[in-house]
Amino acid sequence: MAETPPLQFAVIGAGAWGTAVAAHLARRGHPAALVARRPEHAAAIAAARENRDYLPGIPLPETLAVTADLGAALRGTDVALIASPSHALRAWCGQMRAVLGEAGRLQLFISLVKGLEVDTHFRASEVMAQVFPQVNVATLTGPTNAAEVARGLPAAMLLAAARPDACVGRVQAAMSDSALRIYTGDDLPGAEYGACLKNIYAIAAGLCDGLRLGDNARAALLTRALT
Repeated sequence: MAETPPLQFAVIGAGAWGTAVAAHLARRGHPAALVARRPEHAAAIAAARENRDYLPGIPLPETLAVTADLGAALRGTDVALIASPSHALRAWCGQMRAVLGEAGRLQLFISLVKGLEVDTHFRASEVMAQVFPQVNVATLTGPTNAAEVARGLPAAMLLAAARPDACVGRVQAAMSDSALRIYTGDDLPGAEYGACLKNIYAIAAGLCDGLRLGDNARAALLTRALT
């Protein structure tokens, strides 16, 4: 039986989170490219093997390709992960469509975005599905810190997909290791809304701390947030 070729990944957006995920994939031995918006930013990351603007102090694997050429990064890509601000997502998707046409060989399009589109209040996966209606869309989310994932500290995340197909299972296996555990599910709206609400609750918890309301107030806030 012929061996299944490895999945090829492209991570679009070279902020802290995109860089952390791309570094993790490369350390796991998968072909991966990190796409920066600005050529000068891509050149600086590639030269230093470090994203000093967004993830300083964390060396990047030599095997991780870094580029601002979206077309080159997406050529032959099986799985694209997009880590952009929610307000920039549609523009990035439009650029991808211009490069890939209908979809290229893209099998799965994964959002690393937290938040809703400003004017429409669409979830990230809804925006992505409008641009690539024939491609399975998913979100990768969880209570994670980019720097800790990049350093290989223990964490768990959820990969929720519109259609939990074989490619989703392969991505789960590709990304999971002894430190990072990836779970799968089919509640895509729940996962995306949860990622939005998490930030709201975090801000509210910070207000409790800033106002010195005490542990009880913060615990009550978080407990009621879960009900």
